[in-house]
Amino acid sequence: MTPIDLVAPAGLAPLHRRLELLQFLRVGLTLAVSVAAFLAPGSLGGHPGSSLLVASLAYGGVVAALEVVRRRASARGAALASGLVLLDGVYLAVVMSFTGGPQSRMSFLVLVHVIAVTLLLSFRTGLKTALWHALLLFAVSWLQSAGVVAKLPSGGPDEAAAVRALALLAVAISAAWFSSVNERELQRGKAELRALAAMAARLAGTRERSEIVDALLDGVSQAFAFPRAALVVSDKGTYRAFVRAPGDDGGVTEVAEAPSCDGVVGARPESPVPILMRSLDPRRDPLLSHALPGAVNVVVIPLVVDGELLGVLAAERAGRPDAHVTRRTVDLLAQFATHATLALRAAALRAEVERLADTDGLTGLANRRVFQLALSRELALAQRRGEPCTLVLLDVDHFKAVNDTYGHQAGDDVLRRVGLALAQAARGTDVPARYGGEEFAVILPACSPVRARAVAERLRAAVVAGAGDVPVTLSAGVATYPDDAGDEVSLVAAADRALYRAKRTGRDRVVTFRRSRRLVS
Repeated sequence: MTPIDLVAPAGLAPLHRRLELLQFLRVGLTLAVSVAAFLAPGSLGGHPGSSLLVASLAYGGVVAALEVVRRRASARGAALASGLVLLDGVYLAVVMSFTGGPQSRMSFLVLVHVIAVTLLLSFRTGLKTALWHALLLFAVSWLQSAGVVAKLPSGGPDEAAAVRALALLAVAISAAWFSSVNERELQRGKAELRALAAMAARLAGTRERSEIVDALLDGVSQAFAFPRAALVVSDKGTYRAFVRAPGDDGGVTEVAEAPSCDGVVGARPESPVPILMRSLDPRRDPLLSHALPGAVNVVVIPLVVDGELLGVLAAERAGRPDAHVTRRTVDLLAQFATHATLALRAAALRAEVERLADTDGLTGLANRRVFQLALSRELALAQRRGEPCTLVLLDVDHFKAVNDTYGHQAGDDVLRRVGLALAQAARGTDVPARYGGEEFAVILPACSPVRARAVAERLRAAVVAGAGDVPVTLSAGVATYPDDAGDEVSLVAAADRALYRAKRTGRDRVVTFRRSRRLVS
């Protein structure tokens, strides 16, 4: 007989609590046998009731002593608890031998014991206990055949022992099977909750949208074993679809984009309830159908926060078209989506705050702080690479007159148009910024003094061409590192002197600074 395993699945009551319940069961078994022996000794078999009382007292004393030892010896507690389960079988075998063997009217206590052990400990322990009882049952039957144990007057043939043993095993196997189903569900539920907690912890440390997408799709695939999962998220007026499939080596891939989310299985911000789809219709759901081609049994969770639809999460269960998805899975999947929705909104708010902190609110260009940081960075790169770096300062001519003539709203519109023209005319590596008031600055990395004047003229002409209803002109001053200045402070000063010269000499022109203190217009 192998040792009885007392390890039970996580999610049940603590082990010490379950062992206490087994102790209550033993007390109940002892009381049941004692009461039966006292009230109806003649109907229990060939032995007097006093024998059962003595056996019960002895059993109770041994159980109490072993329990005391088990509580004090924690290192051997599991072995002693296993010994108590085996002792239970011996006691019940003695009771049956005293009350007629396999035909005993007390045999139901064996079933009670097996079912209790199966439910309180584990289905494996229940099966081992049932085998132990069956072995003892055959031993009692053999003693009965040898004449040591008396048969009840109504007792059947010896084959009844085999029948009862098989019945006992059948009951044990049934109880063990139902218990194993319960244990699997408990383990599955706990694994899903662990995955949810892990994803929430991962999301707590993420700041980028891509990290949130990876965390959500990884968590969904690992917790629910969905073959494929897709996430559609809003991104500056468009919706992008990301998918995680088994062939992606655990990675997340962007697969499609669309101008709206209206065609995503009817997801609406006013009704953010999960949607169960037998299959995806490419005509109604082109974005998801492209992300999950041929998907069946799809759960779609709208990502809604504060009445705004940020996207949808779609997970494919696959399998047969009539396969079902449990309500618990849908509810837990919705919790995953809720965590991701809040994280996406937080990331969007952080990005917007950072954008507002780095840009000028009126023109959308980089603000003065970002300009200073960019100038320091570009001059450091220019020094390390041995390349030039040009700074162009521009000022709107007669801007006060624009405000006085057309009003301050028109003046703001002029500044917006100037910012837009500079942003469109600048190269990808250039840094246009609002320097202050009606002054603007453009950093031109790797721009030599020879090219600097032509670039400045192009910028000035672009602003004049995009002036709109209010005609404006610009004056510009140009200075280049290292020919005109050796650091950022002196470079700004040189460009400012060139700009001042442009305004003094008639405005609407570009003036280039030279270190020889000559200003070339």
